[in-house]
Amino acid sequence: MAKSKRDATFDPVTIGTAEAAQDGVSIVRAPSGRMAFVPRSVGRLKGEALEVATELQELVARIREDQVRLEQLVLEGRECGMSWAAVGWCVGTTGDGARKRWGES
Repeated sequence: MAKSKRDATFDPVTIGTAEAAQDGVSIVRAPSGRMAFVPRSVGRLKGEALEVATELQELVARIREDQVRLEQLVLEGRECGMSWAAVGWCVGTTGDGARKRWGES
């Protein structure tokens, strides 16, 4: 089955666990105006705790985006002739470590 245009460009980010959200999920607004998704049981967060929760979720989303970009760059590097040793050096590991992480299985 072909993906729709929306499916092809939509990359959901998993935040939290299903177990923690069994009672449902609420959207809450921190004092700064930022929004967070939290299980209703955690929806009582206020003040600084709510700010930390929203910042954590924003950070997780940025990390996920960076992980995707890292994988893209590794593939681009390999396609233009970079050795696994060079890729490994660029990401702070060995060539073998890079190959094991991003190479074909």
